[in-house]
Amino acid sequence: MRDFNPNFFWQNKEIGQMEPISSFDYSGGRIFGGGSSINGEQYVRPTSITMSKWELSTEDSDWSPKSAIKAFKHLENYNGNTNNRKARGFSGPIDIREVGFTEAGADLVEAVATAHNSKGGLPKPELTDYNNPETIYGGFNRFQVFQKPSGNRESAATSMLNKEVLARKNLKLSLRSTVTRVIFEGKKAIGVEYIKDGACKKVYARKLVILSAGPRSATILQQSGIGNSYQLCKIGINTVYNNPNVGHNMLNHLVNTVVLTSDAKPSKDPNNLYTGGAFLPDPLLPKTELGRSVELIGNPAPGFLIIAILMNQLGSEGYALIPSKDPLAPILASDEALKDPVDLDTFVACYRRQIVPIVKQLHKINPAYNLVSPTFEVINDTIALKEYIKTNLAQAFHWQSQCRIGDVKHGVVDTNGYVHGVKHLIVADNSIAPVKVDANMASVAFMIGYIISGKLLRKFKQETECC
Repeated sequence: MRDFNPNFFWQNKEIGQMEPISSFDYSGGRIFGGGSSINGEQYVRPTSITMSKWELSTEDSDWSPKSAIKAFKHLENYNGNTNNRKARGFSGPIDIREVGFTEAGADLVEAVATAHNSKGGLPKPELTDYNNPETIYGGFNRFQVFQKPSGNRESAATSMLNKEVLARKNLKLSLRSTVTRVIFEGKKAIGVEYIKDGACKKVYARKLVILSAGPRSATILQQSGIGNSYQLCKIGINTVYNNPNVGHNMLNHLVNTVVLTSDAKPSKDPNNLYTGGAFLPDPLLPKTELGRSVELIGNPAPGFLIIAILMNQLGSEGYALIPSKDPLAPILASDEALKDPVDLDTFVACYRRQIVPIVKQLHKINPAYNLVSPTFEVINDTIALKEYIKTNLAQAFHWQSQCRIGDVKHGVVDTNGYVHGVKHLIVADNSIAPVKVDANMASVAFMIGYIISGKLLRKFKQETECC
C-alpha cells in the first residue's frame, strides 16, 4: 500500500486492471476533514460546460452553471488575481490562495500558447484566472490551491468545523469512528451503526441520515441492504431495496507523466507545489467541440520538469462492491482503466498532437529542456507508446458517480440526493455526480454539499411554514 499511513488513509487495492497496468490504490482520507486533509490541494472548479450537462441530465436548475457559480462565490475566500470578480468569492469560509510565480511555469505557458494558438485557438498569453467561468482553454503559471494566506493547508475541517461551530449544542463530532451501515426501520433510515474503540455503537436520527463518505458511500449503502439483491443475498445481507446501480458507473481521472530535463529556478514561494499548467481540448475531437478534457500539471523536481497529463473525460467505468458482510473487509474496486479502447487512443493522440509540439517549443525557449521519457522514438512507435502509457498509468483519486443522480432505473439518488426506494436517507458527495466532471473533485464536493444543504433548508422552511 505504498506509504499510505493507515491512520490517515483507507487501505485498499483495486483489482481487475488489464496487464501491464499496475494495481491502483482505492484509498481516501480516513481523517478529520476527509480527502481535503490529505489531497494535493489543487482548486479547479467545474466549467460551465460540465454544469450545463449536469443541469440537462437532472432537469434541475439547482445544478445549473449559474447555481454552481453562486455556490463557489459563497464558499470561497479567494486570495489571488482574477479578471472576473463577479464570478469569485472574497468572504467565504474556504481560503483559496494563488501560489507564486515559477520560471518553468512561465516557459510552459509560452510553449502551450505558441504550440497550440494557431491550431487550437488557445489564448495567448497566459490565463489570468483559470476558474473564471468564461475561461476554457490555455496555459497558466500560478495554480490556485486550498491554502490559507500563510500557506497552511485549508480543508473541510479547518474551514467548516472551527471552534465556534464545534461548540454548538446541536452538533456532536465522533472522531476515530468508522460507520458500518445505515439502520432502517422498514424502509425508513433511522440512524447509523459505527465502530469506535473496538466497540459497535449506534446513533439515531429524528429527521434524516446524510451520508457523505465519498468513495465509501456506495459500499456503506450495500452493507445497509441497498444494492443488487442477488449479490447481497449471496453474502448474507438482507435486501432493503434492490438497486443494481449502487457501486457501478464509477468514473475516475487517469494520469500519465512526461519527464524533461530542466535548469529552471525553483519558486520563491515555499508552499507552491506546482510549476504551472494548462487546460486543453480532447485531442480526438474537432476544434469546434468544447470542453476541458486534458489538464497538464507541472511538477518541480531538482534538474527536471515533470508534466502530469490528467485525462478527465475518459469513457471507462468501474465499480466498488463489497465482498462480504464484514464492513472492514477490503472492497472489490476497479477503475476498469482503459477498458474503453477510445481512452487509450485519446492518450496516444494527446502525446502526438499536444505534448510533442509543447516539448519542442520548450526546447526552443530553453535548450536545457530535453525530453527524457517517453522518448520521441517511443512516441512515434504506436505499440511502444501504448505500452508506455499502460505501464506508467496512474489515477488521480477522483472517483465519482458510484451513487449517481438518475431515475430509478439508471441512478441511485434523485436530484435532491435522496436515495431511491427508501426514506429519510441522502447521499451528498462526489459519488452522486451524474456526468463526467472536468474539475478537481475537492471543489465539486464542497459545491455538492452547498447545493444539497440549500435544498434541505428550503424544504424545512416550507414544512415549517405549512405547519
